[in-house]
Amino acid sequence: MTSDWTSQNEADAITAFVADMAEHRAVVEQAKGVLMVVYDIDADAALDLLKWRSQATDTELQALAGRLMKDFRLLHWSDKRSSRLMFDRMLLTAHERLSEP
Repeated sequence: MTSDWTSQNEADAITAFVADMAEHRAVVEQAKGVLMVVYDIDADAALDLLKWRSQATDTELQALAGRLMKDFRLLHWSDKRSSRLMFDRMLLTAHERLSEP
């Protein structure tokens, strides 16, 4: 009976881990997509940009990507030039807003 319970706990833990990893990967992929569109770069360059900001600010990649996506949803794209400048600033300061909702 103990082995059945242990097996189920292990299976549940693995399932939770895989779901968590998929969620983290999804937000990084979303942020990469935004960077690709905004800066007209390919996926590798977008990931390199995220990694650079992550390393330069000593911030976890997933946390930085999540903050960037929250900020991006608030950005209004009525004026493309000013919106691009706002996005640049948002990208460079995202790590400062990690504790914000």
